[in-house]
Amino acid sequence: SVDCHDRDTQRRYAGYLWLEISLTHRLNEKLKSRWLLENEHQLHQALICCRVTGPALEDAPYFSNSFAGIYNFHGVRARIQFLRQRLEKEQELIDETMQQRKAVRYRRSIRFCHMCIGSAEGLVNMSCGHRICCLCISSLSCQVDRSSQAPLYECGLCWKTACAVTRHWEQIP
Repeated sequence: SVDCHDRDTQRRYAGYLWLEISLTHRLNEKLKSRWLLENEHQLHQALICCRVTGPALEDAPYFSNSFAGIYNFHGVRARIQFLRQRLEKEQELIDETMQQRKAVRYRRSIRFCHMCIGSAEGLVNMSCGHRICCLCISSLSCQVDRSSQAPLYECGLCWKTACAVTRHWEQIP
């Protein structure tokens, strides 16, 4: 944290915040694009009585005036680096989805592990929106939720705490 009322420091911090906000919006657009590509086949076959678990988007920060004059440059820079890495990984996943979609000529759904990019059997849908194979999920750190006793994993792609979702398609009661 930097305690400074200097205009140059304020402008530089505002620039970093603007970059963080724009990268977050770009990442959310990539997440939506990948989700639509992966679920396009199923969306055409969906009945009205079904709903789809949507993509898990990143929370977008917002501009705020630091009236106290305290700026956390380290935190903003770390978040920018994290967002750049996520953008790169999402672009890889989009490219792989497009390549596999062309290979099957758009006739069936595309399912592959988002970590190892393998078309492995036994894929697990995570609540963060990623699909991870059993081999990759065994390498993730795990803790148990106290209320539901369900295992919670730290996703190796988005570093969010996520649980395994039983079904991607959920029946509306």
